[in-house]
Amino acid sequence: NVWAYNASNFELLWRYNHNNTGHFPYIYDFDQDGKDEMFVGYDYVDHDGQIKWSLPINSDHTDEIIYASTKEGEPKRLYLASGNEGFNIVNMDGTIYKSQEVGHAQRISISSYDKSRNDLQVAVTSFWGADMILYLFDGEGNLLAEREMMGNGNLVSPVAYDGKNELILANKIEFFIPTFCISIMYLISSGVSIHHLVIVQPSLYQLFFGHYWW
Repeated sequence: NVWAYNASNFELLWRYNHNNTGHFPYIYDFDQDGKDEMFVGYDYVDHDGQIKWSLPINSDHTDEIIYASTKEGEPKRLYLASGNEGFNIVNMDGTIYKSQEVGHAQRISISSYDKSRNDLQVAVTSFWGADMILYLFDGEGNLLAEREMMGNGNLVSPVAYDGKNELILANKIEFFIPTFCISIMYLISSGVSIHHLVIVQPSLYQLFFGHYWW
């Protein structure tokens, strides 16, 4: 369920209840009418709570959503990490532009990982089905690189490195306690390569028991 309330008096405006909401909705004025719409689960919902269209997907749920244009002059699209339904790029008329099976797609990020290109790239990470694999796609959904990492598929946050490279903050699980590591994407002669670099923050287990192994 999603409930919309009047902020001034907490009056209920509408309630959305259809299939599932995924992890969280994406709120934005997609149609530029001065009122925010919502993409939630697999539904595009108008400012009055009415569903305008739904994706033809009936299983699992959306784990993360990005609304962006990855190349100058290209329209903005929805980039979805949709669990067992994979990585999906969706046009704003409700049609699926590109779909990639990547196991259980969990998190995504968009950044200029490859400085030699004139577009932005999409990093996608997976849970089960293709556990711990990090993928890099172009904005059209074409695979550029992939690598099995130490992380558990939960965090792929871009961080500027040196003006030539972008670091991806990823995380791993050790004895059920999360710790953070850095993975780096950089250019080689054959294209983009993904490499694990170093752990930058010890886990609680390491702090308590002095178990450092890097």
